Amino acid sequence: MVNINLKYLELLELDNNPIKIIDELIFKKVFLSRIYFNFDLTKFYLSQIIDLSNNNLSLISIGELSVLSNLIELNLANNKIEILEFPILINLQILIFSYNKLKFIKQNTFSKLFNLSELYLTGNLIRFIETNSFIHNKKLKILYLDFNFISMIPEVSSKILNLNNQNGNLVYLDKQAFENKNLNEILLLYNNITYYNPHVFCSNSLKDTKISIDNLNFINKFVLKQNNLFTDIKELQKSYCNEIFKVGFKLFEEKWLNLKNSEVERFLKYFKKEWIDSSNSGCYSGLTHGEHTPAAENALESINGKIKSIHTLRERLSVNSYLRNAFDMLRNWSKDSETEKKFKTSYNVKADTWKMAYEFLYSSDSLIKKFDKKDLFVITEKSYERLIIPDFINRNYASIKKVDFDKLVEFINKIKIININSNDWAASLCSCSFY
Repeated sequence: MVNINLKYLELLELDNNPIKIIDELIFKKVFLSRIYFNFDLTKFYLSQIIDLSNNNLSLISIGELSVLSNLIELNLANNKIEILEFPILINLQILIFSYNKLKFIKQNTFSKLFNLSELYLTGNLIRFIETNSFIHNKKLKILYLDFNFISMIPEVSSKILNLNNQNGNLVYLDKQAFENKNLNEILLLYNNITYYNPHVFCSNSLKDTKISIDNLNFINKFVLKQNNLFTDIKELQKSYCNEIFKVGFKLFEEKWLNLKNSEVERFLKYFKKEWIDSSNSGCYSGLTHGEHTPAAENALESINGKIKSIHTLRERLSVNSYLRNAFDMLRNWSKDSETEKKFKTSYNVKADTWKMAYEFLYSSDSLIKKFDKKDLFVITEKSYERLIIPDFINRNYASIKKVDFDKLVEFINKIKIININSNDWAASLCSCSFY
C-alpha cells in the first residue's frame, strides 16, 4: 500500500497500470479540477474530466457515479463492463464507452444524462435498444453505435448517427427507419443491407440529411432520389392559387421526366391520375383562400396532429402501450366530439405573427411594393427583388419564359402577394403558406 498526499495535484497520469482495486478512502479528500486516471475515481467529486480507459473494470455502480456531480467528460473505453446505468449527472456532456461488453440499452441506461451531447458506444455487443432509450437526451448531437450487432435503426434524434458495420445484422430498412429523427448525417457503411421498404428514404425528416451507404448494387438508386422528389411535391403544395398549381405541376413533371427513369415515369403517371386529373385535385394550400374551408378533409383530421402528439408522441408503440393509448383516444376524443366546434371564418393574428411583421418592417432588407391593382401589395427582401415579375403577380403565366420548377418554387417561397380587404382587414388574403 502506498499513501500519497495529493492535496495540490492538478494532473496525475497512471495509464496502463495493472491496478484492479483502489482503497476508496485514500483519495477521499483530494480536490482536483482535471484528472486522468485508469482506475476507480469515484471519490473525486470535484473532478470534471476522468479517464478510466484500458483497465479491467467490470462494474461501476450508481452509488459510485452519483458523487461525480461536476463531471463533464467520462472515458470508460476498453474495459469489461456488461451492465450500465447512470444516476443524474447534470453536467456530463461527453461519455466514451467504446469497446466494453454492453449487450443491450434499456430506457433507464442514459435517461438521467439530460445534458449529454456526445455518446460513443463503438465496439460493444449491443443487439437490442429499448424504445425511447434516448428520449430524455434532448441535447444529444453525436451517437456512435458502429461495430455492434444492431438490426434496426434506433429511435434517436442526434445530429450524427454512426451505424457502420453491424457485423451483418443490419440487413433491412423498414418504412419508419428514419421517421422523426431529424439527423444531419447517418453512417451506414460496411453493412449488408439487401432489403428495404420502397418509401424508406421518403421521410420529410431526411430533407437535409447526408446518408453514407455502400453496396448500392442491392438498392435501386431511384429510392435515394425519392427524398428530393417528395420534397418537390411538398413545395408544389404551397401553391396559393389553382393557376400556379397547374403551372407548377407541369414544370414539376418536366423536371422529373428529364431523368428518363421508368420508375419515376410510373410514379408521375400515378400522381397525375390520382391528384391532378381526378376528384382529388386541389391538394394545395391556396384552395381554401376566400372559401373559409378547412385545409383538412374533415374536423377529426384537422386535429389529427394533436392526437398523435398527445397519445403516441409519434413513436412506434409496443402492443400493450398501443392498446392502452387506443382506449384512451377512443374514450377522450369521442367525448370531446360531443361538443360542437366551429371552424373560424377569419384569420386570427397571433402575437408571434405581429412580432415577425414588426421585425420585417424595420429590417434593412425589407421591401414592399404596391401594384397597379387596387389594394394589391408585394413584400419580399431586397435581395429577391429580381423575382418580382409582373406576369407572376398578375397570373399571366403563359407569358413567362425560361422558368423551371426550382425558380417557381423560389418565387412562391420568397415573394408574398397580399390582397387587402378594405372592409375587413382580417379577411385579407396572403400567399404566405402559413396564412
